[in-house]
Amino acid sequence: MWITALSVGTEVDDYEIHQRVYRLFSKSVEVMGRTFCYRRAADRVVIYSLGRVNEHSQRVDLEKSAVYDFTMIACPGRGTYRDENGKRHRMTPRNNIEDVFGWLERRVGDTAVIKTLSGKRIANRRVFRPGGRVMAWPTWLLTGQVQVAQPKSLDKHLLEGLGQGAGFGLGLMFLPEVVEGALCSR
Repeated sequence: MWITALSVGTEVDDYEIHQRVYRLFSKSVEVMGRTFCYRRAADRVVIYSLGRVNEHSQRVDLEKSAVYDFTMIACPGRGTYRDENGKRHRMTPRNNIEDVFGWLERRVGDTAVIKTLSGKRIANRRVFRPGGRVMAWPTWLLTGQVQVAQPKSLDKHLLEGLGQGAGFGLGLMFLPEVVEGALCSR
């Protein structure tokens, strides 16, 4: 997995950032689908990607059994899921942290273990598109620790983003130690 940080002005809106990031990957999106996830952090955008974005991109490999702190702005999905017995359950983890914890555990599957998790419901994330269309997602600010069980498989989840809105800057499991380590090593 590659990590890149791009500078953006604070005056740039979320939809413009979405467009800029997608332009970086326009050829690969056509061929392979979205193989990156990003998150805005003040005046920069942090991108996890399958390929190198520019000369400042740094390759990182997650270590098996390592425990990393994480923060995440997530929009847990709606719908249904099947338990280990095949029974269908409604999935609406937007009401309390226990539901969100269950959603996140199911989402990472056996690629990682969520060791700790805390979170709070925050204001809906809104992206204003040209023409006045507004997209909104119910969001949670999550913090915790994740232990890596299968590094390559977890990479895939990190590149796709977790939950809805990943193409618009939601769902990136931000690993400060990994990101800052990669960005400081250039």
